[in-house]
Amino acid sequence: MSSARSDGCPACGGKGWLVMFNTDTRALELQRCDACCLFQSDEAAREHVARSPALQAEVEKAFGPSATRGQSENETGGHNMTKTYLVGVREVHFRYYKITAENEEQAKDLVHKRGPEVEDIEFSEFSHECDRETWSVEESNA
Repeated sequence: MSSARSDGCPACGGKGWLVMFNTDTRALELQRCDACCLFQSDEAAREHVARSPALQAEVEKAFGPSATRGQSENETGGHNMTKTYLVGVREVHFRYYKITAENEEQAKDLVHKRGPEVEDIEFSEFSHECDRETWSVEESNA
């Protein structure tokens, strides 16, 4: 683990890890926070969490009610099983860039072009969720 503190990290809140959706495996998994890089790798973050029952409980909570997955109908007493779904909620965020310009319109033009003089300050702010009709839903096997 790095000696740097990440208490101010807006992405993970100082934990150094997040439960994220892996687009390759299409499943939720524990990964290191790439914003603060408190851990050297995803594996190092997973090992850290594995050593702490409290952190393990926090991760299990983040993974939701999928702990019953994989049970047969006999094991569930023949009751209907619920399924786990991943719902992709479309959101609008503001991302902030720093630029020196003569006026507001020129500042917008320069940021639109994303030239080398545009500094992405890597800060975004939530605005709102889009309508439910724009959301995606898929069954998860994670």
